[in-house]
This record gives sequence, C-alpha cells and structure tokens, in this order.
Amino acid sequence: MRARRRGSLATPILFAILVCCAAQGVALAAADDWDWNYNGVIGRRYMGDKDWAPFHIYNEIGVEGSWGKMDEPLMFATDFFTSQDSQREGSKTIQSKSYQLQLGLRKIWTFSKHWNPYGGAGLTVSKGDLEEVSSSGTKRGSDNAYGIWVGGGIFYRVGQNFNVGVAVRACLMDSYRILGVDRGGNSTNIGFVIGWGAERGEK
Repeated sequence: MRARRRGSLATPILFAILVCCAAQGVALAAADDWDWNYNGVIGRRYMGDKDWAPFHIYNEIGVEGSWGKMDEPLMFATDFFTSQDSQREGSKTIQSKSYQLQLGLRKIWTFSKHWNPYGGAGLTVSKGDLEEVSSSGTKRGSDNAYGIWVGGGIFYRVGQNFNVGVAVRACLMDSYRILGVDRGGNSTNIGFVIGWGAERGEK
C-alpha cells in the first residue's frame, strides 16, 4: 500500500516571489517608453513519459516575464518555472524536482482595453533531480534537458496594473538520463496567472 504526500513548495514559492519582485523593480525603473508584464503562474506540469512513474503530474510555480519597447511588435520573454512532488512507497521515499528557464519572444494583443491574449515561443533548458531514500541508503541523480517551448494564454487587466488569467504551454525537449534511465523531457503545462504590468496611457 502506498501513502502519497505532496512535496513542499515553500522554497520554490519564495524563490519565484523574489524573482518576480526583482524583475518588477527593474521594470519600474525603466523609461516610460518600455512595456512590461511580470505574471506569476501557479498550476500543474503534466509528464507523459512512463519512465517518470510514479510521477506524472507535478505542482508548478513560476514567473512569465515579458518586456520590450512599446513601439516594437514583439516583446522579450524571460520565464522561470520550478516543479516538484514526492511519494512514499513502503519504506522508500522518492522525490522529483525540476527547474526550467525559458527565453524567447512573446506577442501580447489588447482588446477592449482590458483583454490581453498572448502567445510566444523560444528555447528552454531544464534541470531534473531525482532522489530515492530507503533503509539501504540514498540514491540521487540529475541531468539537463534542452528543447523548445510554445505557449500562450489570456489575462484581464484590472485597473491600471493588475493582471489575472490563464496560461498554457508545451515543451518539446530531449530526454533526461537519471539513475541510468532515459526519461522523456516533453511536458504540457497549465496554470492560473496573477501579475503586474506597466501602466498604459490613454489611446
């Protein structure tokens, strides 16, 4: 019989908050002709490869950063995500974590002053960690995977700066080699968006 427990997200949450605050501070210091949105994303990461068993769905948190000149058609995308989960099987505890950096370009449209659908794509690198703890000892392994990401979503601008919405993305990546096993790197990610954006002038 297996007892399941969620991995603590306290450290990733703190890190994501610090990244978001630092990014926002840089943006606030920028000139008025710069546009930016820094959105926190809280959701799930779905892994399709059976070699990640018993893990297929991870809790995920991250930051989508979009910034660039207001008169440019595309913005730079600088995103960071982290996910983790743990499970106990008998006397053995298994913990899996990942950290993902995304760089690319993003387009944000605005309709009726408040609705903002967006889409983007780029390159990504991810670090996967796996740890197995049992009475016979601890086994740890990690590897990096590389690939591309494609994603989008929609957020609603509340007032001058506050954003709420949803985000989805797909990551097509090569395999991780962890503890002697090739584990697929592809994933689908879905989450809720809460963030802050540059104040817009009247058009």
